[in-house]
Amino acid sequence: MSTSTPVPTRRNGIRESWWTYLKADGRHKVLFGTNYPMITATRALGELASLGLDAETERLFRAGNARGVFRLPPSADASAAV
Repeated sequence: MSTSTPVPTRRNGIRESWWTYLKADGRHKVLFGTNYPMITATRALGELASLGLDAETERLFRAGNARGVFRLPPSADASAAV
């Protein structure tokens, strides 16, 4: 599932059910992405707050789920990741 089109906070063409899924069952299944070079990570992350995610869901979306998929160790500053 892609979150790269367009900036995640703009719901152009993306149904509300997608955002509901991200906040519930999908919180452990969705990875953050951008549409670089059209949309930079800085821009996408800067607008992420408007999604209204709780801290744990945002942590998972931004890096936690990718760490699990790629079997990477937890970040040393995991508590500061959000």
